[in-house]
Amino acid sequence: MNETNYVITLLVFAFTVITAMWLILKSEHKRRVAEIRRQSIDKIMTNKLAAYERMALFIERITPESLIIREQTNARTALDFHTLLLRTIRQEYEHNVAMQVYIDKDTWKKINRTKEEIIKLINQTAKETDPKAPALVLGHSIIEDAPSTCGLYVKNTLDNIRKDVLALYRL
Repeated sequence: MNETNYVITLLVFAFTVITAMWLILKSEHKRRVAEIRRQSIDKIMTNKLAAYERMALFIERITPESLIIREQTNARTALDFHTLLLRTIRQEYEHNVAMQVYIDKDTWKKINRTKEEIIKLINQTAKETDPKAPALVLGHSIIEDAPSTCGLYVKNTLDNIRKDVLALYRL
């Protein structure tokens, strides 16, 4: 009988230890999963914020005023300058296009619409400018027309980016 009590006590003890170990391991697994999930969310949020920052910078860099001041030289003709402006916008866009995976779909549409409106302004102004004129003439004409033709697109897009970033912080 003594031996039976010993075996039962041993089995109860083993069951208790195994159950305690299982509960500890289960709890540790849940903690690790939660930590990995938190780290993933932090990484995604960091990437989203960086994407919005880059797209705000993109919009600022392709605004006619910024673009023309940065690229303007008197040694070019209007035709050369027109080509350079379009190439610069395309390169800026291609450099940032991967950011769309982190950007809200409606905001991305606004970013593209703003880019297209700026390109349209540049193309329209170039059509109305003598291709052999100095680049300064084209640049001046674009800057004069920019506020009335694409200024609102730029403002709305940047406002939308700010709104999205504020929403990220509310999560």
